[in-house]
Amino acid sequence: MKNYIIFLIQIIAFQFAIGQNANIIIKGRISNEAPRSFSDDFWFYDEYNLLASNAGDVYPFHLDNGKFEVRLVANEPYGYFRCRAVFLTSQLLDLYLMQPGDSIFMDIQGNDKVLFSGKGSEKLNYQSYAARIASDANFISHKDTVKYGKLDYPSMKLKKIQDGINLCIDSLKKLNKIADDMTIEILRVNTLSNFSKLYVASLGSIYPSSNEKEKQFILNYLQTIILQQQTATISNEKILKNCPAYQNLLYYTQLYYDRLILNNSIVNAVKIHSTYNSFEKNYTGLLRDKLITALLIQQDRDDQSLPLAENALTFLTDQRSKFTIAKFVNSRKSGFAAYPFIFETIDGNNIKLDDFKGKLLIIDSWYYGCTNCAILSHNLAPVVKKYKNSDKVTFLSVNVDRDKVKFKKGIESGLYGEKGVLHVWTKGNGEKDPFIKHYQYYGYPNILIIDENGNVLTANPFETGEEAAKKIDEIIKNNI
Repeated sequence: MKNYIIFLIQIIAFQFAIGQNANIIIKGRISNEAPRSFSDDFWFYDEYNLLASNAGDVYPFHLDNGKFEVRLVANEPYGYFRCRAVFLTSQLLDLYLMQPGDSIFMDIQGNDKVLFSGKGSEKLNYQSYAARIASDANFISHKDTVKYGKLDYPSMKLKKIQDGINLCIDSLKKLNKIADDMTIEILRVNTLSNFSKLYVASLGSIYPSSNEKEKQFILNYLQTIILQQQTATISNEKILKNCPAYQNLLYYTQLYYDRLILNNSIVNAVKIHSTYNSFEKNYTGLLRDKLITALLIQQDRDDQSLPLAENALTFLTDQRSKFTIAKFVNSRKSGFAAYPFIFETIDGNNIKLDDFKGKLLIIDSWYYGCTNCAILSHNLAPVVKKYKNSDKVTFLSVNVDRDKVKFKKGIESGLYGEKGVLHVWTKGNGEKDPFIKHYQYYGYPNILIIDENGNVLTANPFETGEEAAKKIDEIIKNNI
């Protein structure tokens, strides 16, 4: 492992004036062979944060003989759109960078294939291409072992990722005569950051099974990435606003490093104060604010997240970040009014927050197929049975699937709540439901406890493992 190349993202600060048009037009058609799960809306983000995926503007549309059209309103020089149920694949999950004035046509074919044409389509076709290359680079096949010879896994993985980067950068050069320099730079930074993140994640995943020498190499590698970016960060705000993959790389590299140091694994959560302090101390301005916001929102089950969020409000300068954190604090802090939700039962009856006045309300949220949701339900079963005949406590289980069939299957499976639980769903709104957006839920399951007066008692106060039942039981005993 001696000849490793650290991915240095060297950015030239561009300052270009980009003409704006208020609308982005997306037209398209769906072939009969395409997946039937096509969504009926697009999401658009003026400034996307990979860890705040349900904060975009929603644009519903209708299919007419397999054809559709939607107009997106853009308030910034760049934005990202997604249509999550089409299995679109971009280098940023299912997100595509676009600009005001773009007018594209999407030809959605079978086998998850989508072709883009029209004004601005070159950007989208490149992003699809980069996604395919990154997906291939993320796995080592027998063909790769033959191609790269007798290299150890980290060396082979690095070599394949470097080859993938070269393919993408060569393809990106074809846009030089079509796209402006800033657009190409944004695509380049996203590409390099995405591939770098793949390698960081692969090193983290093999850490627990590595020998001591390999572990030290992995820690040194991650630390080198961190130190390099702390001393040579991107300063151009237009790039910072529109390159979520760069933020993602810095966020996960620091988070993985802290987890490996403290817990020997990237998947086991640790207290976030160390990561928080690193972001506050070593970064400034917009990038610092974005990293801290991502940490607090994504790691909201940490019992330190709320006090750290209140601390962050004393120094954050980016208005979007401040708004997000203030909303987080206001929705989670004990004593604040709970969101006045309206859900629907399996029988189609509406229920609302006011229906539970005078009762302690334990709310969990889940979706069909969620393993951790089923684990939480199993762990809570003894508590539900203990209080199922109490007129002072109600257990409300909120399903967030968009398909009511999945809601029904979840109930029928018995995996998501005992008989003493009241099952409801968000009427197919899913992550667009105002309740979900208010509490900024980006993962499941979640726990929210509301007192008899309709005020938040605690929100995501702990992890959802075996200790959850004990802690919830204790909260119930202290509040009825």
